[in-house]
Amino acid sequence: MRRPFVVASMLALSAATGAWADRYDDCNQDEDDNRRIRGCTQIIDRGEKETRVKRTVAYNNRGIAYKNSDEVDLAIADYTQAIGLDHSYATAYSNRGNAYLAKGEYDQAIADYSKAVEYDPRNTYSYNLRGLVYRLKGEITSAIADFDQAIELNPKYANAYYNRARAYSEGNQIDQAIADLDKAIALDPNNDSAYNNRGALYDDRGDRESAITNYREALKINPANEEAKQNLKRLGVTP
Repeated sequence: MRRPFVVASMLALSAATGAWADRYDDCNQDEDDNRRIRGCTQIIDRGEKETRVKRTVAYNNRGIAYKNSDEVDLAIADYTQAIGLDHSYATAYSNRGNAYLAKGEYDQAIADYSKAVEYDPRNTYSYNLRGLVYRLKGEITSAIADFDQAIELNPKYANAYYNRARAYSEGNQIDQAIADLDKAIALDPNNDSAYNNRGALYDDRGDRESAITNYREALKINPANEEAKQNLKRLGVTP
């Protein structure tokens, strides 16, 4: 499974000099979650000695680190603090939506993604993720509308084509689903799941050869793709 997308902070903590520089560096970097939590906490604990903008970003960045560490409730609490300091901070709404999605709290996730696009109407990421949640809820028309919007804003957004293909498939719009997977693969040729899913659609149509070709391509990219292995075995083909 691919690591979920993470919204980067839309604000940046300004550089500092001297002994305090490390806290900003630690809070801004994204390679070590524990280091990030430590640096952001130092900023937050200084309270109004730090600017509101810096504290807002620190809460958001610490929330990302908590989410990466599977401390989802702590992440939600930090994103909420960031939003409390800046009610128009679209990134924090998107990130809190991700945390609610991780908990399976779909309505809360949709509400936060909706806030994100309200404050940042070109936020393709949030349209795509809101579409994903609508699909998970079985609201296919709303899902496709959000993927449409994400693709209109960014015609090279491979993940939005992939997600729209799944929505089309679940809505029994197979031609549209295959066309979107074609586009997703053209934009991201290493997406083994897209090949596997396209294979499954051809399989359902009775196009055995096209299905096998796609399953094999999925395994070429990712030999650990168990779905593709099982799909080939079901067709009597050795993976």
